[in-house]
Amino acid sequence: MKAAIFDLDGTILDSMGMWRDLEVRFLTGLGIQPAERVFRTMDTLGLHGSAGWLIAEFGLDKRQEELWEFCDRLALEGYLTQVSPKPGAEQALRALRRRGIRTAIATLTAHQLVDPVLEAKGLTPLFDQILTVEDVGGIKKDRPDLFLKAAALLDAKPEEAAVFEDSLYAIRTAVAAGFPVIAIADPAAAQDEPEIRRLSNRYLTGWEQLEQELQQATPVG
Repeated sequence: MKAAIFDLDGTILDSMGMWRDLEVRFLTGLGIQPAERVFRTMDTLGLHGSAGWLIAEFGLDKRQEELWEFCDRLALEGYLTQVSPKPGAEQALRALRRRGIRTAIATLTAHQLVDPVLEAKGLTPLFDQILTVEDVGGIKKDRPDLFLKAAALLDAKPEEAAVFEDSLYAIRTAVAAGFPVIAIADPAAAQDEPEIRRLSNRYLTGWEQLEQELQQATPVG
């Protein structure tokens, strides 16, 4: 492994619960009944991408910009007050970097949220690149553009760059594009665990497992 590409929410940060709470409050405030179908679509499209879909799907008399502003305000507050790195994540990142492995964040979450939260949690120096969906023209993780750009910026081929993910659809995309995948367990993806395990090169129930292996110089992947 020459490089490592990390999802943020549910992988590095223990934030999926915060997002679910935000989504529930957001949807009910718009008069929309929260449902698994809606959550899955929002997970795939990302926060800003969901706005247009919600307006069209539920006939909302709103502008996309109104939904973006409201959600961003709630999300930043939640990130800064409710969210922490997953146990062992920071230590595993430091161990990877000590081994000379270059690192990048590749997330659907916008820079205006990602940059402040990484800075606030002291994680910014642990990444060589911080990429969001904005950096690939809004293309989501149902296509590999974000992973491919991250690998290119880290001077690595897909087969040399491990993707760390918790989301099934993103794992499918990474695998199809030739990336080795190390899956990180997250309660929000519990229903997808069997398929995630099948597709991934590794399945970690927690970051502590990887941290111990790296400390012992055990090969990863």
